[in-house]
Amino acid sequence: MQSRAHNLLEARKLHRRAAGPILPDAFAFDTDLKMPPCFTLTNVQKTYGPTNDDSVRPALSIDNLEIASGQTTAILGYSGSGKSTLLNVLSLLDQTDDNGGDITYRDQSYRSIRHNERAQNRLRGNEYGFVFQDNHLLEHFSAARNVAMGLAIKGVPLSECDRRAKVFLAEVGIESKAKSLPSELSGGEKQRVAVMRAIAHEPQVVFADEPTGNLDWDTGLAVMERLARWQKESGHTLIIVSHNIHQVIDFSDRFVMLKDGEIIFKGVHQSHAEEKLQDEVVVETADRLTDVLRIHSKVHPLESTAP
Repeated sequence: MQSRAHNLLEARKLHRRAAGPILPDAFAFDTDLKMPPCFTLTNVQKTYGPTNDDSVRPALSIDNLEIASGQTTAILGYSGSGKSTLLNVLSLLDQTDDNGGDITYRDQSYRSIRHNERAQNRLRGNEYGFVFQDNHLLEHFSAARNVAMGLAIKGVPLSECDRRAKVFLAEVGIESKAKSLPSELSGGEKQRVAVMRAIAHEPQVVFADEPTGNLDWDTGLAVMERLARWQKESGHTLIIVSHNIHQVIDFSDRFVMLKDGEIIFKGVHQSHAEEKLQDEVVVETADRLTDVLRIHSKVHPLESTAP
């Protein structure tokens, strides 16, 4: 019997053959990406410290990286590799060093809004959605009100927020939990609420930091499938940090692997092989990615065992 991930991959291949290029070649950038980059990182540096011994710890050092629009990019690496730091500076949850290069979201330079909290809040509230490993639901809000947070921030009337929230909860099978507080939900139910909260206000980018880290395999797979479906249906951008290669491999279009805050590998999924850039490697299986970890590290590879 074929796995759900395999079936999804085959469906995506058929969809791509039918749909053809995302945009005409006239719109392609010099990098040969089919769409303009969603994010461009240039000489990005992030350090933590000083510590008790007055030393600083480099957490991120990226000379150049482009993250494609309208695709799913998986950021992979061991604990301490810098993957969550990268996600945080991309999503404006943290900032690069004062002289630590620049990040551009479309045509918006982060350096130009470094001290403009209102502009940063506008991007985080209107353009971005977030899914965290620990869900970060508001404990005194019902499931429906948690889902509706982004809608309320955008000024949608409360009655319409409640209506839409119930539709989203019904979509993931927990409409009956609309009035329940997070303390009354299971871990899987909380994460489904968190996913719906991230996409309800129609963001351009969703950042997911270990979205399946606290879930069993089947529940985690269901969360990944829902995020992947949002990305394909909306055509927007999904950026995932994960330690579980098998759970993200067939839901991701591109892969960035970090070690000690530096990029050690860039890959493109086999379904996008025709879009491969010069510095990318075509990735066909999870074993290809775990081999990279074995080459670059003497410790055990990332978790990659499916049930």
